Amino acid sequence: MKTRLFAMMAAAMTAMAAMSMSPFQAIIDDNDGPATNIRVKPNGKIAMSVPTYNTYMVNISSPSNGWWQVDYIYDPVEDQPVSLHGSTTGKYWIHYSVLGLTTRNYGHQRWCLRKSPSERSKAVYYFNEVITVRPMDISRDGDWVKVKTFDKKHTGWIEIWNLCDNPLTTCP
Repeated sequence: MKTRLFAMMAAAMTAMAAMSMSPFQAIIDDNDGPATNIRVKPNGKIAMSVPTYNTYMVNISSPSNGWWQVDYIYDPVEDQPVSLHGSTTGKYWIHYSVLGLTTRNYGHQRWCLRKSPSERSKAVYYFNEVITVRPMDISRDGDWVKVKTFDKKHTGWIEIWNLCDNPLTTCP
């Protein structure tokens, strides 16, 4: 009886996790101006800003029309979290255009961006070098990220484990 109850609870928790957008990490990569704005809602009032002279890692989730909910900001140089403040709702948002990730094809493997989040989907852009991309959306299962290249020429989907979110080193 206990085993059956445990299995049912585990299945329910797995279903709930799949329905929610689990956060993933990106880098704040903004070179326009002295600070990057964190807002109280998509395109809303500025809640706070972080200086662009430093690099920050940010946990993001729940994409909405180019905006990501900010769950956590971390300063890897100072090895400490950045306090989120300035929002009365407790929610914070950042635009995809100031976020970055790099690809993990360190051995110059030929990779591609795809038209939709599937291995079977048509390739829309091939590349052999590590590139930096901006995350725009995430698939419902959390396995794929829709990205735009920094030069804004290519948009497509890539598997999340092919992306690196660490500004200080390469990812394993």
